[in-house]
Amino acid sequence: MARVSSILVLGAGFDQRPLIRCARERGLRTVVLDEAQIPVGVQDCDVHVKRSPLDLRTVCDVARAESVAFIVSVGFEPAVPVIAAASESLGLPTLLASGAAQAATRKDLMKQRIRGAGIRTSRQVVLAGEDLSQVSDLSFPVVVKPQTGTGGRGVSAADTMGELVRAIEVLRRDTSDPTVVVEEFVVGPEVTVDCFTAAGRTHLVCVSDLVGTPAARPGFAAIRCQNPAVLTRDQTLELSAIATRLSGAFEIRSGPWLFQAKLTPQPSVIEVGARIAGGRKPRFVKLATGVDLLGAYLDDLSGYLPDLQARRPATGATVTYVYGRAGTVAGYRGVEAVLGDGAEYVEVFRPPGSPLTGALTPRDRILEFGTVGADPGRIAEGSVLQRIDCFDVDGRSLIRWDLYDERLI
Repeated sequence: MARVSSILVLGAGFDQRPLIRCARERGLRTVVLDEAQIPVGVQDCDVHVKRSPLDLRTVCDVARAESVAFIVSVGFEPAVPVIAAASESLGLPTLLASGAAQAATRKDLMKQRIRGAGIRTSRQVVLAGEDLSQVSDLSFPVVVKPQTGTGGRGVSAADTMGELVRAIEVLRRDTSDPTVVVEEFVVGPEVTVDCFTAAGRTHLVCVSDLVGTPAARPGFAAIRCQNPAVLTRDQTLELSAIATRLSGAFEIRSGPWLFQAKLTPQPSVIEVGARIAGGRKPRFVKLATGVDLLGAYLDDLSGYLPDLQARRPATGATVTYVYGRAGTVAGYRGVEAVLGDGAEYVEVFRPPGSPLTGALTPRDRILEFGTVGADPGRIAEGSVLQRIDCFDVDGRSLIRWDLYDERLI
């Protein structure tokens, strides 16, 4: 089969840039659709169309005009239903059908499909008005979420009815959406399961522990993601069975996707993401397992058999998320020095001049770095933390050192 020549990538931001580069390395002509004047990924693409990547008609028009073989994106959940609908309309290969794409991006429909597959998940209610009577069926603590969205934006916890009312008010004010999701908070270790469905079989590519910060409710601010996850044999088998059932419930045809679960000790699914995770998760998966998710995705859509053979380092791998206190970033120290000397990679998210809110959400991380090493990676993690810094205009450190084990720093 001949290698396809052109693909359409929705978005050309930080999340999509590695995909664009990977496509170029494979000899694919990349057309990107991003309304920004000069998005960060534009230097690596062949064609930049400066229009909205979320307008279905625009996506279809550009795909036809450029004769693309498929449409793709990374870490861009609003694009999931657009990609599915456009691909169906044009007869192009896609991860899932448009109806399933809606279910994978709306938390109420998502829960329905999870439950319909006979999978454990927390109870949930959807509130569209001021009546909170439905909440009486739930047990506190509860989690308050927007109906759509990822990255922890708008997510908060409430232990009492008073806290719940305030959380709902804040969420509706910040999102201008009256629809709010309230679900019971499940206590237990959290894992992220990166999967790949190919040739009718779903593979567990990478199962990682999410370790929360001591300063936040567990599960709300991950301080590190580490692989391999600490699982019993029964838990591993059950996660594999859950992945197979979820792929059927969400009609996943072929490609990468993920789900998050709490181990209670039986897995309880929190959410499903019908996409490759955003941020630098593909880089971490490759560091931890040797599997190139981006390359496998492109190969799969191009008609080639994806390489999903794990080549896991014996010592394990860790990605550490670094948060900052409120202030304005003036610069960084030590980032280049630790590359190749403790850190396999360092990714800075907040350039000089960026304001920091001090919040503990994925969108408020200032940088992350990947390490390999024992336990897994904690020795290397400590070495890196001792040598890097992010500072304000007065030279004061902006890193939330209180979140990290003092034995490491």
